[in-house]
Amino acid sequence: MPAKASKPHILVVMSHEQDCPWVQELSAGIQEVLGTTCDLSWEYMDATTHPQALSRKGKQIFEKFRHTPLAGILAADDAAQAHFVVPFIKDKSALPTIFVGVEKSPLTYGYPAQNVTGILKRHHLAQTLSFARMLIPNAYSVAFMLRETEAQQGLVQEIHDQSRTFPLQLISINQPATLEEALTMAADLRGKTDLLFVASLDGLVDEKGTPLLARDILSRIDLAFGKPILGATERQVLQGALLAVTQDGHIQGKIAASMLREALDGTPIQDIPIRTDIPGKRILNIAAMRALGINPKPAVLVGTRLVLPKP
Repeated sequence: MPAKASKPHILVVMSHEQDCPWVQELSAGIQEVLGTTCDLSWEYMDATTHPQALSRKGKQIFEKFRHTPLAGILAADDAAQAHFVVPFIKDKSALPTIFVGVEKSPLTYGYPAQNVTGILKRHHLAQTLSFARMLIPNAYSVAFMLRETEAQQGLVQEIHDQSRTFPLQLISINQPATLEEALTMAADLRGKTDLLFVASLDGLVDEKGTPLLARDILSRIDLAFGKPILGATERQVLQGALLAVTQDGHIQGKIAASMLREALDGTPIQDIPIRTDIPGKRILNIAAMRALGINPKPAVLVGTRLVLPKP
């Protein structure tokens, strides 16, 4: 009786921590497509909690798997590209490599490459602001707030690039390093803008340098700003933001895994184009909506998921 063929061994490199909701969504999508047909090895670079160690972590992952007979690689978000794929894999290996969740321009990493293609993570910024304008017709301006980290610089560029399509005036992009800075900025913005789009503040620290929970950060900023807060993720809406048009990590994980499946089945990487056309989903916090006195027409809510914040 012939020996049973071994499953293809796939390395999945996540930029962020294992308990990050985005990572969990991506992982579920990848598992759905490849979980039964491939052996998956998972590595986490902990970009949010240990950004100073990314180069060392990337090299450690490479050394750990350099003699492993891999069939392919999935690499999620920007840190995995900058500190793993580009220095060790791109154009240095024949391994088909699919990126997902990349916010910076693909040209930053020299993508597409002979062995690399994937999915760009594009925030639905204009769509989020259009949704907000439908709910709050007298809103005319917006400011953004996000952490000043390497991973967020792609989003800053994306805000600038998309601002021409915004239905609201862009007032400013604010990047606090601490909670105290964020609260000062939020209080100052109260008199300057109608809406505040909190893109990402995960890992923001207090005055002692201790990282804070995202829920606590958002609730404090909400109090300081005193006007509608927009979010970028479902988790932020569940934590109190009014609304978001979100990335769907589960869908992106499935698509990335399917792209790798194509490559494993023999399709040349050059014939698998980079994708950006991943649809978003509208989410509305009905408790925040009521607290703000918003009473939308039913047609505005068609296709929108209504949620209540978690206690």
